[in-house]
Amino acid sequence: IVPPRDKRQVVLVTSGSYYLERVLRSLPAVELTVTDRLPDSLPQDARVIFHRQSLAQKPPGRSMWIDLVDSNDALQLGELLPQPWIVQQAESSRLLTHLDLRQLPVPGARQLILSESAQVLASADEGSAVLATIQQPDGELLLVNLSLEQGELAWRTAFPLLMTHAVDWLGGGVDDTLPASLAAGDTLHWPLPRGSRATDDDVRSFTLTAPNGETQTLVAVNNELVIGPFDQVGVWAVREEMQLRDVVSSGGEADDGGATPQAAAVVAHFACNLVNATESDLRSRGPTTSPQHEYFGHRRPLWFYGILAGIVLLPVEWWLYQRRWVG
Repeated sequence: IVPPRDKRQVVLVTSGSYYLERVLRSLPAVELTVTDRLPDSLPQDARVIFHRQSLAQKPPGRSMWIDLVDSNDALQLGELLPQPWIVQQAESSRLLTHLDLRQLPVPGARQLILSESAQVLASADEGSAVLATIQQPDGELLLVNLSLEQGELAWRTAFPLLMTHAVDWLGGGVDDTLPASLAAGDTLHWPLPRGSRATDDDVRSFTLTAPNGETQTLVAVNNELVIGPFDQVGVWAVREEMQLRDVVSSGGEADDGGATPQAAAVVAHFACNLVNATESDLRSRGPTTSPQHEYFGHRRPLWFYGILAGIVLLPVEWWLYQRRWVG
């Protein structure tokens, strides 16, 4: 998928964390708002991060919680763990792409008892979750069981990359249901993005535009599109055309006729090439031999013979000078 590089609105709710604020400000395309309490109204598509805040102020949608301070119906917060270390992590999670947290100390981590809807991404040797996601009816939570004020040097290196993935996750990206790559000719089952779910009053249709301009109608099953097969190299576009049903006619009776078409909008782009994770071999081909050049029938360049002649003539000239021939 080729995502747009729009500005990302991030709201950090914290009583004060200089390090966390600096990490978020260093991320590309991030506009950060720092506050000590959740605002009454949030910007559209805002990504909310809580640091040492109560779960009672959880907003609808996805949110991230760092250094938990209380419990709710989905998790129970226990006592501090004595010198915990991360011993296991979910290798397949895209939140941990290019991250290896194993053998890292977790200062300030506490015992966590999670609900069955939780997915543990990293756990400590005490069995407690350090990084986890919890699915709730009003949105998903990303939990980071860690005290930044007591962070070790290793966390200072890994945490910015973790926050990069977390900001994408808060915006609906980093979908673990999508494969890392597709072979040419494969099909893709893609969940509809937020705001593209069908309702009773709308008729939504989707089309797939190939790189050469050909279009085909896509089938949505359980709010999921079946896309492909990708048989051309290039950028593919998914467009949505919403049609509003004419529920009541001008005479006041139900009209089962047509619908009013609206302009098609691009929902997503997909890039397809001939390279995928299983077919690419980036290993070195081994040593290569350079072609041998010949100069006047010899394989040595001319400057080599010039230097050799200078080395021979230098002692000869010195010997002649020492003899001081007098005619």
